[in-house]
Amino acid sequence: LAATAGRITVALSGPLGPPRSLAQEIDAVEQNLAVRMIGRTSGSAHGTLLEFPAVHTFEYEDRDVVLFSLLATDIQTSGGDYGALLVDADRRPLGTLVGAAGGRSYFINIQSIIELMNLAPAESN
Repeated sequence: LAATAGRITVALSGPLGPPRSLAQEIDAVEQNLAVRMIGRTSGSAHGTLLEFPAVHTFEYEDRDVVLFSLLATDIQTSGGDYGALLVDADRRPLGTLVGAAGGRSYFINIQSIIELMNLAPAESN
């Protein structure tokens, strides 16, 4: 895991910042928030946040799954990129890739992940 984290840090040209919650930044889309992703298949990709919070229905063979509070971007992703980290211009984590459709890539909001997994930010010294 440390080796993977090191490669991500190098790809992003520096350490990651603290997670960024968009919950109170509703105007992020209006400001054309610049975002970046490092995918296993696509490599480094830049784009813009198009919609937050977004809702999308992912269609599977046996059922449809509706996800809420997603970040929709114009980043072009490929199979194998799922789980890729989305960051802002300050390298603050915003979310992880869950799928793509209709020219949009969808990321789960990092704040949702932090809350669901009961994670707490590290104490600063």
